[in-house]
Amino acid sequence: MAHDCRQHSQEYAADVASLLVNLGIPAFLGSGPMPTPVAAFAVCQKRAAGALMFTASHNPPDYNGIKFIPDYGGPAPAAVTDAIQCRANAQGPARRVPKTAAGPATISRFDPSEDYLARVRGLLDLDGWRDHPTIVVDVMHGAGGDYLKRLLSPAGCRVELLHADPDPGFGGCSPDPTERNLEALKGRVQETGATLGAGLDGDGDRLALVDAAGRYYDANRILPLLYRYLLEGRGWRGGVARSLVTTRMLDRIARKYGQQVYQTPVGFKHIGPLLAIGEAILGGEESGGMSVCGHVPEKDGILGAALAVEMVAKWGKDLATIEREVHRDLGPLVSRRHDCPCLPDKRDAMIGQLGGQWGSIAGRSPAGVNHDDGFQATFADDSWCAARLSGTGQPLLRLYGEAADAGAVDALIKDMARRLGLQPPPPHPGTS
Repeated sequence: MAHDCRQHSQEYAADVASLLVNLGIPAFLGSGPMPTPVAAFAVCQKRAAGALMFTASHNPPDYNGIKFIPDYGGPAPAAVTDAIQCRANAQGPARRVPKTAAGPATISRFDPSEDYLARVRGLLDLDGWRDHPTIVVDVMHGAGGDYLKRLLSPAGCRVELLHADPDPGFGGCSPDPTERNLEALKGRVQETGATLGAGLDGDGDRLALVDAAGRYYDANRILPLLYRYLLEGRGWRGGVARSLVTTRMLDRIARKYGQQVYQTPVGFKHIGPLLAIGEAILGGEESGGMSVCGHVPEKDGILGAALAVEMVAKWGKDLATIEREVHRDLGPLVSRRHDCPCLPDKRDAMIGQLGGQWGSIAGRSPAGVNHDDGFQATFADDSWCAARLSGTGQPLLRLYGEAADAGAVDALIKDMARRLGLQPPPPHPGTS
């Protein structure tokens, strides 16, 4: 049983641990707030049957939920979660579970943080750095705590934490490392002259970065840099796994190095297995989740941030310089996502519209169209656009686009919004 910092998450975890013991099943209960990747690691370390993680991740403070983590330490596939849901619904109203004769069982308190950090250190190269960066980490009042400080300080980094005090209200905003929510991090990085900033979500599985000039980097900008670093800086060889709404810059890097791209549906549960069997050395999603082979097949913002620090320290270059080199070598791609409120009573109509025939978009004819998860159109020059309903429980329709420049991205998203009867987004701020 593990939990984040949300209201009543700790009580939920303790109650379920007691219920399991009542059924004769020994339970381990985390001694405090725990990031999801740490809970996933603990499942494997303890050879447990699984874990229940009480969290709503990056969602607003009034949300909560349960993640079931199977024995392999990755997200549960839909077949498993659907089966759990069916069995739970079949139980009817909540009822007290009677004590059985299954035998004595105990609740054991545990803290896997040191063992987890040892695992992550084993995945990093903390020697031979050209620079020893200064890092600012915005924990967003979540479970990420001081993990990055404990991980990177011994390597010579100076690490400052922002919003590190656990707060069930997350300071009044969603613990989602979006650009809007990381204004304080951007300001502090510039104030202190830090090398970079890292923002973690409420349960530590999502990541965003800020460079020395205060520019924001989402996963679509981070993942290509990390993939290139693993291939060129580390000498690793292997494919990359990405969801269908994640940047095609990964495809360009893979083509250059003769590696395979694995496109998956949205959801890290589709990416984790490719990491587990070694088909991909890096897996990631535009929403901020990433991991590497050799680690638990679960997204891990702590590991992602540490790899970014290693990259700038080993190469002696800041994020902006590394990104410019990638764009100079392979050509630029600009990504954007626009979230639109979608009321529950409009979902069916939206799904019907997404499944329709679109023809040309912003005056361009798609080279391919995909209706596996909403709608996606791809074009011959690696640009694309997509529209899909949020899969995280929020009443949102997400519009995505990627093209060679900000104007082309805006045109794609604006045309999709028009066709769906939605308010178009404001102009893209462009790239630096």
